[in-house]
Amino acid sequence: GLYQLDLLSTEKDTHFKVYATTTPESDQPYPELPYDPRVDVTSLGRTTITLAWKPSPTASLLKQPIQYCVVINKEHNFKSLCAVEAKLSADDAFMMAPKPGLDFSPFDFAHFGFPSDNSGKERSFQAKPFPKLGRHVYSRPKVDIQKICIGNKNIFTVSDLKPDTQYYFDVFVVNVNSNMSTAYVGTFARTKEEAKQKTVELKDGKVTDIFVKRKGAKFLRFAPVSSHQKVTFFIHSCLDAVQIQVRRDGKLLLSQNVEGIQQFQLRGKPKAKYLIRLKGNKKGASVLKILATTRPTKQSFPSLPEDTRIKAFDKLRTCSSATVAWLGTQERNKFC
Repeated sequence: GLYQLDLLSTEKDTHFKVYATTTPESDQPYPELPYDPRVDVTSLGRTTITLAWKPSPTASLLKQPIQYCVVINKEHNFKSLCAVEAKLSADDAFMMAPKPGLDFSPFDFAHFGFPSDNSGKERSFQAKPFPKLGRHVYSRPKVDIQKICIGNKNIFTVSDLKPDTQYYFDVFVVNVNSNMSTAYVGTFARTKEEAKQKTVELKDGKVTDIFVKRKGAKFLRFAPVSSHQKVTFFIHSCLDAVQIQVRRDGKLLLSQNVEGIQQFQLRGKPKAKYLIRLKGNKKGASVLKILATTRPTKQSFPSLPEDTRIKAFDKLRTCSSATVAWLGTQERNKFC
């Protein structure tokens, strides 16, 4: 025979699934949950969280094909995968739904049993007709939910999360044959905070070695003890270029990329404190030597002679040694 099923949404737009069968005794459209249906957080980081759960007996005992779907959002746990899909499809439904003033007039419903006042939130329309000229812009509702189906694995690491943020996690087991699903008991967790950057103290006239990770950042502080008119920063970037920012008492004085050896001289202020931010680039890590001083009379980096070539002596070469020579400097320096 032919069966007809009528479904009426009594309150507002909804979303549903229908499963029909002529063998309800043998059918098991909904996957079974294990004796402990909880989702556990096994690892917690700043941007990653690892989840684990016990496998469904539908796969191991009943030998039916299943897959697990993980849902991540920042608002609340979901009771069913159907509710998740309804939330996700609400975005598309909103764009497809007829818009008052564009596809119909609110007054078209005057004789169809809709309330004329604004008491019914779901059914009410604006009293004023929309202007005929120009199309009204409707903002698309933002759905901040992620649904990932991962096959039959029962452990999953969620990555690219924001630090110090609470997330809600749900796991659903789906019967691949019937497309029906059952919800595990969801959980929630907050990612760890960003590690606070330690600020390196620079000493007047002393060279400090700094390592900056790829795309990483380092903060340095220079607080001269004596009153000063000028402050000089000598920076030697040994590997890839870095970006340097210098602030004096919160005010930005300098921001630029540094490659090789560079020197910056800034105007000083009594009792001023300088905060230096070094930011690594996308290519790779950076190693720097940095010197800050209020007495830049002495040259911090040795001055080279005009001829900087290195000469190798052919006649003094052996199988295990080579002899080289170069012009010296006026000051007394150590050569490496």
